[in-house]
Amino acid sequence: MQGAVYKKTKRMTNEKKRMNTYMTQEQVAPYAKSLGIELTNLSPIQRNKYCAIGKGILRDGTPCIIKDYGKSDPKLAQLEADSLSFYDNISTTVDGLKSCGLLAHNPEENLLAISFMSGESFTRYVYKSIFSNTRKTIALHHAETIGTLLRELYLRGPASTEKELGDFMREYLQHSTDRLRNIPILGKLCLGKNEPSVQTLLSGATESGERPSFCHGDCVPRNAHSDDSGIGLIDWANTSEQSHILNDIYNLLTALQNMIIPPTYKNQIIQALSDGLGDLAFDIRLHRFFYEYHRRRWLMLKLYARRPWPLAQALRGLATFAKPFSPHHLGALKRHIKP
Repeated sequence: MQGAVYKKTKRMTNEKKRMNTYMTQEQVAPYAKSLGIELTNLSPIQRNKYCAIGKGILRDGTPCIIKDYGKSDPKLAQLEADSLSFYDNISTTVDGLKSCGLLAHNPEENLLAISFMSGESFTRYVYKSIFSNTRKTIALHHAETIGTLLRELYLRGPASTEKELGDFMREYLQHSTDRLRNIPILGKLCLGKNEPSVQTLLSGATESGERPSFCHGDCVPRNAHSDDSGIGLIDWANTSEQSHILNDIYNLLTALQNMIIPPTYKNQIIQALSDGLGDLAFDIRLHRFFYEYHRRRWLMLKLYARRPWPLAQALRGLATFAKPFSPHHLGALKRHIKP
């Protein structure tokens, strides 16, 4: 996909360029050969600073995802490959959890071929289920399934040898905090005078004695593909052993809290997530760190988007769920704080 050909449509605007993309058979062939798969079609989807991503079609008509890490650090592709294999093993033991298997990995070429996971985002599935009791029941089971997956990631994931969280967590929390403080008026609403400093939050997390653990790294509803048969988690490129499963839990909780659905239903989803987590419990200082990490990050991203809708979301969040840490704000997840 590094050499993909892009064919522009006739209707284009300066603000948004919508393009039809295609790759010739000559461009597809090297991917098929390098990965050892019968790839007949490949269409570029997107490209980030680490890799190019495309949707492929195998000879039998089965769709798949191709990721080309190009000249990026080969450890990134290897990390995703290992994480996918780990997830696939868990999916065989958790009822209702969709597989997202690794089809092929070429370390020399820095290429991955991944099974395509059908379904729509959990966000969309939940919104569609509001007026359907049948789908609502399924959605609640999906939430519990994700909770079970996160529990298994924590219990069965690679054991970290580190005693402290990775530098990225500290640096990004500091970045989010600094940017919020630089916003006139609204910054003070986000961070009051008594808000704990980044160093205080980090010291508390370290002093809790809880070691870092494996996590998905981007556990949000849009990465949870859902249909009536099950739910699964995609995009395993951001996994880390120097984070903690609470990173995934609070990332997911923030996204769920931002959804505009009946409060009773939202609480049921969070309860189902908690049910899936089982008896996992962690020190309150670690909870405070990750709660504040995601609260401040979310507010910073919304306020700096400088568009009406994200601003409205931030203001609504400040008035409802995006308040400074308190166990009272956790709902059903409060029981996962160690007594």
